[in-house]
Amino acid sequence: MVGNGFIIFLFTIDEKLKKNKNLRMIFLLSSTDFLFSVLFYPYSIYILVNWDSHDFDYDPLYVMIAATPFLMQLKINLILTIAIAVERNMALYFPVMYRRIDSSRYAIVTLLLSIVAGLTDVFLSFYMSKVMPRPNCPSIGCFCSCSNMFVYLFLNNDLWNLAKKTIGVNYEASSSSSHPPNPNSWKQPNKHKVRL
Repeated sequence: MVGNGFIIFLFTIDEKLKKNKNLRMIFLLSSTDFLFSVLFYPYSIYILVNWDSHDFDYDPLYVMIAATPFLMQLKINLILTIAIAVERNMALYFPVMYRRIDSSRYAIVTLLLSIVAGLTDVFLSFYMSKVMPRPNCPSIGCFCSCSNMFVYLFLNNDLWNLAKKTIGVNYEASSSSSHPPNPNSWKQPNKHKVRL
């Protein structure tokens, strides 16, 4: 939260950062992470205030509603990170196409797509689950009775993560191979040179 807040602060005070369209995705990623960390406070406070070391029973509907920022943040963070990786790969492999893309529009479309995907996850979590009380269990997963929802979430998020890692590995491999080593760096100094 502190790091994201600092990045947002830098974007607000520095005109060069505001005008740099290539950094819009970084600003959006920091802003959404900061927003969801703030929106997650009601859930955390509710869990801490009603905590009992022996026996506790939380309101399942409140926990499900208060934990929706967590579901949203998972999907938004994944999609924005993938979009940043795609943009970097495009700059490496297709520089002409990359120059033609409007970075502002790309960032806004990506943000809207990620919000729709996050809202879809939230809708499906309520639609596919019966909200049931579960004593002595504080997690959002305790109140979802439908195992299909967890299969959907894990498979869906794992596929997004796999795409992100594949693009990231591709980017790392291409950026390291795009700069060949300096031939002079391989020369060893002559240790046996005699000075007169």
